[in-house]
Amino acid sequence: MHKLLAAIFFGVLLSIGAGTEPAQSADATFKLTNNAPNTIRVKLFSQTRRGWQWPSASRHWVLDDGRQHSLVAGQCRPGEKICYGGSYKNKSKHWGVGLDGNRTCSNCCITCGGSHAWNLNDGSGPVVASRPPRGQVIDDGPVLIPVDE
Repeated sequence: MHKLLAAIFFGVLLSIGAGTEPAQSADATFKLTNNAPNTIRVKLFSQTRRGWQWPSASRHWVLDDGRQHSLVAGQCRPGEKICYGGSYKNKSKHWGVGLDGNRTCSNCCITCGGSHAWNLNDGSGPVVASRPPRGQVIDDGPVLIPVDE
């Protein structure tokens, strides 16, 4: 009798778990080049999930060499909207949604699973984020290591 009840119990458990699929994830890749005269600190922010940011809430990436770098929002959800945000250390200039993620932007977001490249400039006019020229070879650049805030 105990064996029959145990078999029924495990059968029910297996049938409950069989219909559930693990949540799928993907990556969003931001290719950023700092063409500004000073170091830019950068983070990535989910616009879909409140509080989600990459590399973390207390870390950021540093763009300081004029080369293109790939920043990845790993394990984002398909369809999730993710935006980049950056600023100088003193926050006198910002790009995208800013280093705190609380500004608005146009053309600074992609959907999870996508990839896009921007050149971050600091001209005499407004701060500009532009696409690289058509046909330009996009080099992922060196790997960036996040640093603490």
